[in-house]
Amino acid sequence: MSSPDEPAALTAEPTTEPPPERAAGVHPDPHRTYFTVVPLAFIAAVLVMTIVSVAAAPQGDNLLIQLGRLADDSTFYQWSFVVAAALPVLALLLTGGVGLFLVARGEQAHTGAGWLGFIGAFFVGAYAPLSAVAYVSQFTILPKQLGKNFQAAETWYFGYEGSIPLTIDLLAYALFGIGGILISVGLVRRAGSLRWAGWSLAACGVASVLAFVLHVLDSGATGTMSVVSGALTIPFALGVFLDAQRDEADR
Repeated sequence: MSSPDEPAALTAEPTTEPPPERAAGVHPDPHRTYFTVVPLAFIAAVLVMTIVSVAAAPQGDNLLIQLGRLADDSTFYQWSFVVAAALPVLALLLTGGVGLFLVARGEQAHTGAGWLGFIGAFFVGAYAPLSAVAYVSQFTILPKQLGKNFQAAETWYFGYEGSIPLTIDLLAYALFGIGGILISVGLVRRAGSLRWAGWSLAACGVASVLAFVLHVLDSGATGTMSVVSGALTIPFALGVFLDAQRDEADR
């Protein structure tokens, strides 16, 4: 027990000061963390999928040769689609997250753009399982069909333009495209990197819808348009990532 004459500073128990962020009432922004990690993961997945898919594609001038090589050994080909199956999940987390984020955020919460973002997220949600099923079929259904006969396998081979999984995947991306266009309405009204992210997403959406239309019309341009739509997701993801690095006061 201290005497009344002792200075208070000498008798006071030591205290631990809270960090400046906590003292000021500032906490990490979950949106900032989310839209930093998810876009980078998405970009990485797109790049890895592109490289692995090209490397794993069976060589051959016609379908019979390609299917024959897969019948001999399709291990690498199957693993390339295991990697690809992760892409729809990341695309949903990124694009669907942006759509829902527009609804939840400030001035756009109850505007037309906000509700379009909300609806767009549902279209993206419909895309993800369809696209995943198309990719999963390449390491579940196709190997079994290869063991029966090539005619049956052709229907499930992603490299065949009239195959079931390719049609499902292009339909899925058409749904993604519609959702992306709806979500982009809110993005193009923003400043900075979100604006060009919005234009990239809108262009991706148009290309995705056109790819499915061209597929239905049996056009040879389907593959090119599909590649274009996929490439446009990169600047979209990059724009979302760069916006997450900005200070809240600059937004």
